[in-house]
Amino acid sequence: MPGAERPPPTGLEELGGDLATLLALLDPDAALQGAARLVTREVGVPVGFVAVPESAEAVRIDHFHGTRTDALRGVVVPTGYGLGGKVAALRTPVWVSDYCTNASITHHFDGPVRAEGLRGMIAVPLQRGATFYGVLYGGAREEGEFGSRAAAEMEAVAARAALALQVAERARHAVEQAVCAERVRLSAALHDSVGASLFAIGAGARELAATAGHLPGVAERARDLERRAGGAAADLRRSLRALQAAPQELALGATLQADCEAFQQRTGVRARAIALTALPPLEPAAEAAVVAAVREALLNVEKHAGAGSVVVTLSAMAGAVAVAVTDDGRGLADRRALAPGTAGGERGLGLEAAAVRMARLGGSLQIAQNDDGGVTLRAWVPC
Repeated sequence: MPGAERPPPTGLEELGGDLATLLALLDPDAALQGAARLVTREVGVPVGFVAVPESAEAVRIDHFHGTRTDALRGVVVPTGYGLGGKVAALRTPVWVSDYCTNASITHHFDGPVRAEGLRGMIAVPLQRGATFYGVLYGGAREEGEFGSRAAAEMEAVAARAALALQVAERARHAVEQAVCAERVRLSAALHDSVGASLFAIGAGARELAATAGHLPGVAERARDLERRAGGAAADLRRSLRALQAAPQELALGATLQADCEAFQQRTGVRARAIALTALPPLEPAAEAAVVAAVREALLNVEKHAGAGSVVVTLSAMAGAVAVAVTDDGRGLADRRALAPGTAGGERGLGLEAAAVRMARLGGSLQIAQNDDGGVTLRAWVPC
C-alpha cells in the first residue's frame, strides 16, 4: 500500500527531527508517540498506533496518530486475540486486507475498529532482543493488500522505537542507581559527622553529670542532655537505615559503583560500574558472591595490572545475573598466577575462593585475556 511522495526536509525540519529524536531517547512516551507518527509517514497509511504491555498476557492500545475517534483508546488485547494479540503471540508481522471480514484473526474488537473506520491493517512486534515492548499498528480506511515491503517498513520503524525505549529504560535505571548511590554516600557522611557529634555530646553530658553530684541542678540538666542526645542518636540511626534502603534491583549496582569510586580514589585508576540492563533480585548469598568477586578482581587490578582504566558491567541473562570486570592493563602474560585453578601461590587464592563460592551457588567465574590487551573476569550466578 504505497504512500505519497514527500518533499525533502528543510534545515529547520531536520533540526526539529533531531530534537524529537533526542527527546525520544529519554522519554518512552515520546518514543511511542513518534513511532505512531512515523508509521503514517514511512509506510504511507493514514493511522498509526501502539499497544503496550498491560500484563504478561495482554497489551493495551495507546499512543495514536491520525485517528478520528477515541474508540480504540485503552482497549486491552489479550495475547492471541485480534490482530495485535496474534502478533504478540507469534512475534512476527501480520496483516489483513479487511479487518472485520478476515478469517485468520478473532473478531473481539470489530466494534472499535469499525468505529474508527479502519479496514486494511498491519501490525508488527515492538521488541529488541528478548525484550517485548508491545505492538506497532498501521491502519488504512479502505480495503487493500499489504505485503513484504510494508512489513519491512513497519519493522524498521519498530526497530528504531525499540532502541529508543531501551535507551530510555537504561537512562532511567542509571539515574535511579545514581540516586541510590548518593543516598548511601550521604548516609555514611551523616553517620560519621552528626552521629559522631551526638556521641560526643552524650559522653560529655554523662561525664558532667558524674562530676557535678554536688550541684543537683547541673547534674540533672546534664543527665537530661545525655538522654536527649541518646534519643537524637537513635532517631538518626533510624533515618540512616531508611536513607540506605534501596530497591533490591538497585542495591547491587549502587554497591559496585561505590566500590569503583573507592578504587579510583585509592589508586588513581579510572573505574566505573555500568548496569547494562535492569537487574532481577538476587538472594543475599548470591549478591554477596558477586560483590566479593568484583572486589577481588579490583584488588588484583590494583596490585598487578598496571591498568589505566577498569569497567565493571552488570546485566541480566536468562535466569541469572552476570558481571564482568575489564581492565586495559598488561594482560595475563605477567599474571598467570591470578587465574583460578592455576598454581602460583597466594596471589591466586582470592580469585580461587571467589570461583569456588560462585560454583557452590550454581554459577561460575572465568578469567581471559582481551584481544586488545588487559584482562576480563566474567562471573554469573543464578537468580
